[in-house]
Amino acid sequence: MKFLQADKLLSLIKNRRSIRGFLKTPISEEIINMILEAGRWAPSAENSQPWKFLVIKNRDIIKEIAKTGLGGFVLKRAPILIGVVSNIKPSAKENDISTYAGDPEKHDSIRLMTTHLCCGLAIMNMLLMIHSLGMGACCVGAIDRDFAKQVLGLKEKEFLEILISVGYIKKNVSRPTLRKELKDITCYIN
Repeated sequence: MKFLQADKLLSLIKNRRSIRGFLKTPISEEIINMILEAGRWAPSAENSQPWKFLVIKNRDIIKEIAKTGLGGFVLKRAPILIGVVSNIKPSAKENDISTYAGDPEKHDSIRLMTTHLCCGLAIMNMLLMIHSLGMGACCVGAIDRDFAKQVLGLKEKEFLEILISVGYIKKNVSRPTLRKELKDITCYIN
């Protein structure tokens, strides 16, 4: 197995930006599949893979969803959106799981939080792949999820985690934003 040099990976991570301006250039199915593969190979708790990906190209649907939130202008600018949907499993009570530290509701809360975190890992994998392909993306969550769920035909127990606007970058990308010093956010416990 050939490994990516660590400094190149760190550079990729440091230089990724949220892009809000896109060219109208179509994105090939080959590129879309590479992005989706990156998401598919994200780690997940007990290999649960609690996600599905929606590739949204329909301009009418994109415009309808875009009307519902603060990030709508970003959605309308992108040639495609990738929706990350979690498959929220039935609760512990419905599965007759009687114990998680003796508390099925605690089990449900942890399961739900873990599902969101796993989807976040898939999202980050896709964002890094998009950047590595010389493209841009922006995660948009400030939308009416109930309306979007209806428009996208999601099932009752499915949750729209995020919409990712994806496209080729329209203008020069800004320099990296400032970050807190590592010493200010790190604590060693020996």
